[in-house]
Amino acid sequence: MYLITILSLKYKGEAITINIFLDMTLIYWTDFSESDFDLFFSICHHRLTPEIFKKQMMYKKRESALCFLLGRLLLWYGMNDFFGDNKRLTIRFKNNQKPYFENGPFFNISHSGRQVACAINNDFNIGMDLEKIEPISYTEFYEYFTASEQEYITHSTSPISTFYKLWTKKEAFIKADGRGLEIPLNSFNTLENTLYFNSQYFILKELNFSSGYFGHFALMDGRSFSDNSSDHISHFIPVEELLRKLETFPFLLSDLN
Repeated sequence: MYLITILSLKYKGEAITINIFLDMTLIYWTDFSESDFDLFFSICHHRLTPEIFKKQMMYKKRESALCFLLGRLLLWYGMNDFFGDNKRLTIRFKNNQKPYFENGPFFNISHSGRQVACAINNDFNIGMDLEKIEPISYTEFYEYFTASEQEYITHSTSPISTFYKLWTKKEAFIKADGRGLEIPLNSFNTLENTLYFNSQYFILKELNFSSGYFGHFALMDGRSFSDNSSDHISHFIPVEELLRKLETFPFLLSDLN
């Protein structure tokens, strides 16, 4: 169960918050379309842990570095919701480079275009994929879909939207599983919102952040899910709010490898 602030208001001029316990997936996302890159990096850099700072410096493109940092900031923001501002958590990596907390919630980060998102779940391993919808020759990707998926895309009223719908399901699934592209994308079917694969149950849920993007998250468990397993709350966090919080609270996430 989680303790998270979901409502802030004023009473007699004083700011108060209401906290409730939640047992669901929490999604934090942001859009950096209007961001001042120079201002962002000037505020951000000297407040990061040395490990995070070193890692973002490896990106050659500033936009890629910004996506990496925003993903970590959204994760840190979510961990503040869970634990407050004084718990240091270390991100470790499995052999396939999937990041995880040794003693913390499951999480996954995705970005596309100018949007970045982080999903957190306390009970189930999670994967997420976010894609900006752009014109695409979707038939060139048919080798990654099953025959029934190909037919479903071809005969749908909007093949490009349907392509992105199934593609984000597939990406979310393989990220939840943890083996990534070791799993052939055409070896499983995503026409339904549940999957049983390699003795594991998966449930897939569509995300609706904004028009022009498609997204899904997937949860993995060794048993079947309850009806409300896919419940989730999405929080839009402006970049300015992330920076304001960064100026107030210490950054307590680190990468060791």
